[in-house]
Amino acid sequence: MPLFVPAVVLGIGSLALHRSLGLWGTPLSLAIAHSLSAVPLVFLVLRAALAGIDPALEEAAATQGASPARIVWHITLPLVAPSVLVAFLFAFIVSVNEFVMALFLATPGTRTLPVVIWPQIRYLLTPVVAAASSVIIVVTLVVLAAAARLGGVRRLLEAR
Repeated sequence: MPLFVPAVVLGIGSLALHRSLGLWGTPLSLAIAHSLSAVPLVFLVLRAALAGIDPALEEAAATQGASPARIVWHITLPLVAPSVLVAFLFAFIVSVNEFVMALFLATPGTRTLPVVIWPQIRYLLTPVVAAASSVIIVVTLVVLAAAARLGGVRRLLEAR
């Protein structure tokens, strides 16, 4: 659902919830909000990876006496490890570029880079804004290239 709800609505709702729970102004508050927007992407990537695993491999391990925990640790996890890394990279990109929810939940002690850049753009345009924006773009492109290199993008698109 977080993919279909406007970020402003999520930000206002998160602000009200985090203030009532006493989390507002903490790094945990920002982490929870960023996770809310990243989890759907992680779910899509991991669902595609798990759908690509041949169930016969897990069944064969079970017939040989492996426990469910051992099957997950020795069969499933190694098969989905690249997709877990790709999902982590996608979540990182979403988190680094998240602005709206961070704007609602940030305080002077817990500001993210996009929240720091925003007033600079609105009130005084300095070279710092261009440099910080360039850093965000380069980091995003490097992480996307790493994800594509791992083949997670191709597998995600093939699973659809």
